[in-house]
Amino acid sequence: SVPGLQSFAAGQFGDQWLVLAGKTGGMHSFESGNTSAWVIDPATKQAWGRELSDSQSGLNQHAIDSLSGSNTQSYQRDNTLFITGGYVYETNIDNFTTYNDLTAVDLPELIDWVKTPGTQMPSNTILQTQGALGGGSAYEGGFFQVTGGGMFEVAGQTQLIFGQMYEGPYLHDGSYQKYTSQVRSFDINYDHGAGSLSYSNGAVDPTGGDPS
Repeated sequence: SVPGLQSFAAGQFGDQWLVLAGKTGGMHSFESGNTSAWVIDPATKQAWGRELSDSQSGLNQHAIDSLSGSNTQSYQRDNTLFITGGYVYETNIDNFTTYNDLTAVDLPELIDWVKTPGTQMPSNTILQTQGALGGGSAYEGGFFQVTGGGMFEVAGQTQLIFGQMYEGPYLHDGSYQKYTSQVRSFDINYDHGAGSLSYSNGAVDPTGGDPS
């Protein structure tokens, strides 16, 4: 029952995989965002899916759209999947954009919600915070407004590496593309029990990026 997916974010809890975001269509079919959370058990060859727009998710439209983005950056720390950016259609602005969000996903809670229809998603399962807007001299757009880059934790600090900001429909007159040409470093401050997510010590290198 799992559709063909590409450019998604994924984490693992126990023997099960959780897959979010990405696309179900062809390489440049950006209208085909994956709006479901999928749980896959590769050992038993079972799969479960649930729409993030389910009324019992408690998610607003912005969160639903952001979690259907293409080419997000992500990595897993313990039982939490952290996701940034991604390119997708934003319902609230009626246009395609690169998201400026950092998202924390509690893997066991979301996996349980997907596999148990009719249940309410716990309020702290998915938390989001937006990145600060740059003035253009240090970086352009939002701090997390990146798609197609990489994200890794090195020595306790998160590194958002390269990627680009793309605004407007893909390959369309009036669209805008800007490669970051830099590494953005920050500390994630996350407390699942308290329902808090923020970041601190944000830095960019080199300032303004270096296309060379």
